[in-house]
Amino acid sequence: NSATEKEQTGYQSRRQFLQELGVGSSMLLASMTFSGCGAKQAQTMSIDDANSFTIQEHNFSYGTDSSVSTDEYRLGKIEENNWGLNVGFTYSNSDGTKIATAKQRNLSWGTTIDIYDGNGDKIGQVTEKWIENKISSITNLLEKKRFYEVTDASGTVIGSSKKVQLFGNEITISNPDGEELVKFSKSALDMGADTWQATFSGEIDRRLVIFIPNFQSRADNQKD
Repeated sequence: NSATEKEQTGYQSRRQFLQELGVGSSMLLASMTFSGCGAKQAQTMSIDDANSFTIQEHNFSYGTDSSVSTDEYRLGKIEENNWGLNVGFTYSNSDGTKIATAKQRNLSWGTTIDIYDGNGDKIGQVTEKWIENKISSITNLLEKKRFYEVTDASGTVIGSSKKVQLFGNEITISNPDGEELVKFSKSALDMGADTWQATFSGEIDRRLVIFIPNFQSRADNQKD
């Protein structure tokens, strides 16, 4: 009887162990599945879903390439392209899908950046204009500043920036009523590669403005 009781006790212990193992495995599998869903979500998150994100320029890259991300999600990358004599950028999400393209047209009074969607249809443009303010009438020294104007596909102005100094660390785009839409802030501690923080406080198509920091950094680098 004693041997039988020990055998039954051992059987029950093994059964309980296997049951607990099964529960633990199920929980582990569920956790892995949930984590997998989270990773998938990170890969497909849109810039339209982020109120703020970072545009980090890559060191030692060809041109002014950057990664776009939040603290938790990868939102894609911006790559510099050259079309003949003109410069441009392409933004692709984390899946590699092309979301928008910017192509620069150099004009005598400034720069026009045409923005296209992933299918190649024009959705608007950003115009960069230069203003020269005379600092001193005696020395004829000039202070050069730029500002940006954003228009939609119909040519309607939907946003503009205040004057931005050369090597400026902040660009604010506001709507025609003066309400702030987005602010781009550049870290002053960067060494060799710019880091821009984009913060959105109003409604504007992210694709129309996401390239502004890259064009700003590229223009500043050419002035170094």
